[in-house]
Amino acid sequence: MGSLKSQNKDMQLSKSPLEKTSSHDEGLPSRQPLLEALQAQKPSPWSPNLRKLYGFCVIAFLCSTMNGYDGSIFGSLPALESFRNQFSIEKNGAKTSYISAMYTVGGICSLPFSGPACDMFGRKWGTFIGCVIVVASTFISALSHGVPQFVAGRFFLGFGVNIIRSTSSIWCAEVCPPAYRGIIMAFYNCTYAVGSLIAAGVTRGSAGYAGAKSWQIPLWCQMICPGIVLLSVLFFPESPRWLFSHTQEDKALEFLTHYHGEDDPNHPLVQLQLQEYREFISLSGSDKRWWDFSDFCTTKAGSNQVLNVSLGYTVVSTVASYLGASQIERMGRRPTIIWTAVACSICFACITIGTGLFAHTQATSAASAGIAFIFVFGFCHNFGMTPLQVLYPVEALSYETRGKGVGLTFSIAP
Repeated sequence: MGSLKSQNKDMQLSKSPLEKTSSHDEGLPSRQPLLEALQAQKPSPWSPNLRKLYGFCVIAFLCSTMNGYDGSIFGSLPALESFRNQFSIEKNGAKTSYISAMYTVGGICSLPFSGPACDMFGRKWGTFIGCVIVVASTFISALSHGVPQFVAGRFFLGFGVNIIRSTSSIWCAEVCPPAYRGIIMAFYNCTYAVGSLIAAGVTRGSAGYAGAKSWQIPLWCQMICPGIVLLSVLFFPESPRWLFSHTQEDKALEFLTHYHGEDDPNHPLVQLQLQEYREFISLSGSDKRWWDFSDFCTTKAGSNQVLNVSLGYTVVSTVASYLGASQIERMGRRPTIIWTAVACSICFACITIGTGLFAHTQATSAASAGIAFIFVFGFCHNFGMTPLQVLYPVEALSYETRGKGVGLTFSIAP
């Protein structure tokens, strides 16, 4: 890094603008200069610096497993008799729904804090704060002896996970080189399915234990991914966009040169991104005021059967999400969303027909068809929507609204 800093010093952070990429009136940078820069000098995807950055990103991918883990684990825990006896609940019912809903309530309540967590303290510090909350909430839940304590744990779990997902997804999008950002961000959200798969497998494996261990083991395992991130995230490089917006242009340039420009401060991608920062990132924007959301208004069967079905569904979802991520650059954003919505609508219609026929005729073939289309729906949804759930809002929102906007996205659709 010493030679890199000397290069930066020799360069003296030249303020002379390059050829203008877009108009302020448009509000978003044009894609054409980026395509020209990549055509002129596309960075190697396997350079030593990028491989190091990929390592950081893989750890950040663990943040997306947390929501998938909880969604799968609480779909499976009520199937365990020891869990139902501990908290005096049924497989279904108002009390079970109340406990489950507290996770979502926690995510919604985190909305005023998720944006400021990454806008004011930095992307990696926001992720660190969220991980601390999640680890603490895991202790509360796993050591619970009654419903009030367990509900409190789930509330803070949802609160912390929403902060983590907001900050970590923004960090990934902002540190990835433009040439490979699409596929990296698509794979980020695919680890949601990995979290579901781990939870379903752990819950299925712990079902054989007697007593409280059968439900406590899955809860303790929920701490593994946030624990790894907690111990690692402060060693991540900070987002160059956040650095620039907080008057640290020299550090932003240092990051871009090292990771995106192959240690060349005059690399076309480095200069293009730096120019974009100067044109489109406000040094006094609403991201500096935690309370300011005004920019949004001024811009555009039995227990084993349940466990087995849950495990099978998450396997299908995992495979589909990674297939979709690998094709996202080829298919495009909007066409993928449109055709996925069409496919999911057809699946919903088939599920409705199958379950409706079963309700009236008790025909097992109708029930089997309904279940089959649930799996087809899972494949279609995870193929098209999972890779884009993080990528699309991060790309579409301006820098100033990104932190609050992604937090709002995960609060509404956790």
